[in-house]
Amino acid sequence: MRDPLFKFEKKPENFHVEEVPLLPFDSVRNHAILKVEKVGESTLELVERLSSLLNVPQREIGYAGLKDAQAKAVQYISIPYSAFERLKNKDPEGINILQVFFNSEKLRTGRLKGNRFRVVLEEVRDSEGLRKKLEEITEKGFPNFYDTQRFGAKGENLKKGLKMLKGLYMKASFYKRRLYISAVASWFFNLYLEERIKAGYLHRTMKGDLLIDEEGRWVPERYSHQEENLIPTGPILGYRMPLPEKEALDFERQLLEREGLNLSMFRPFRAPGSRRAIKVYPKEVKINIFSGKAVLEFFLPKGSYATVMIKELACPPSS
Repeated sequence: MRDPLFKFEKKPENFHVEEVPLLPFDSVRNHAILKVEKVGESTLELVERLSSLLNVPQREIGYAGLKDAQAKAVQYISIPYSAFERLKNKDPEGINILQVFFNSEKLRTGRLKGNRFRVVLEEVRDSEGLRKKLEEITEKGFPNFYDTQRFGAKGENLKKGLKMLKGLYMKASFYKRRLYISAVASWFFNLYLEERIKAGYLHRTMKGDLLIDEEGRWVPERYSHQEENLIPTGPILGYRMPLPEKEALDFERQLLEREGLNLSMFRPFRAPGSRRAIKVYPKEVKINIFSGKAVLEFFLPKGSYATVMIKELACPPSS
């Protein structure tokens, strides 16, 4: 195995992320939308802290995406307008509020266009190889895996989620329960994608695939055309998950049976399920290489992980 093209240490000074909202806010003062900059604190930790500080149930605090603690992150958090009035009289330590907007509804998970990233890569050993690999990823895309932070420290979120699905009671908040079940769905998607890559179906469709277009619409493989920019999808488990057909459906069912899971197990947790593109194309890509370092900027759609792209980028180009 060849040496990686660079070294990357995920820490706030090397890893910046900023959310790009899906739609403009409507200025109705039901909810305050806080554009905050945070360092060294995950989204859920921030939600817990705001809940305690403002005496607001966690379920009334909204966010569009999860950001972990090992980043300098700018993201949007919604709180009820009444709580915002109380917040104005407080000085919450470690929360830098950059702007405040107002909206008729609270933020909901997934109501996000995507994220812009700026990362610093160190000890670059092959500048031309790095540029070539970046061009390769930009043109062909990279596997849309969930990264390990999705599963919690030492995989604890995944372990708890699997236990809950098998009927073991877990005392946890609404957000934590949702996080545990989501970890199982993310783990299974990664498992599916690994098996699909082994079978040679990362860059080509399988008979019966359910594809997704640039607008997020499902397109069955039998209705697709080669010239369309469509990407196959993989399973995000849930009791109402859209299903593929034919070979693609058999492929998923065999994997579910192997792992002892079925879609009805997710009904008690109100997890409807969905689909996820199996690969992703970075946009707005820029790189500046100097003095053995590289500053890389790019945009990814919601739900895709910059850290997964960085791992892929570190592997030398195919030729």
